[in-house]
Amino acid sequence: MRDAIPVIRAKEATWQEGIATVYEFDLTRRRVFLTPEVNGWVFGVSPLGLPAEKVARDLTVRLSAELETTVQFFATHRVVELHVWVAATAGKLIRAFGYVGESDAVLFDEGKPTAVERSPRVTARRVPNEETVLSIAGAWSIDPRTLGDVEGGEGRGLLGEIGLR
Repeated sequence: MRDAIPVIRAKEATWQEGIATVYEFDLTRRRVFLTPEVNGWVFGVSPLGLPAEKVARDLTVRLSAELETTVQFFATHRVVELHVWVAATAGKLIRAFGYVGESDAVLFDEGKPTAVERSPRVTARRVPNEETVLSIAGAWSIDPRTLGDVEGGEGRGLLGEIGLR
């Protein structure tokens, strides 16, 4: 599964090594850590080294087609209040939403909002925030805040740089 994600200069790394390395601030690199499989999911962790609002939809759809499965993309950035969630299955976009709070701009809003997006917990907020993104991730797959509690969190992942094709 990880082979479909374009990673260059890749090497194996533990979770601790991978997370620590991707969050070393370096604008010249697009670092990513692909986790070992966790409950059937592989997570790509990156500190927005790539422009999420421009590639999230296309990369998610392309990977879902190549893998013939469901691929999801989530991004949140506290400084500019960027919040993005995208889901595609077998090359078909299911849902894509992107918002930048700093400029109060909806970047894209495609597909039908999912049940969690329509839930009172999410709709009570006027605008999306980091909690919104994490709640949607949890409803769609696995809440990143619970990764320490799931089986399969041990093992080695793949650390490298995104090589956009």
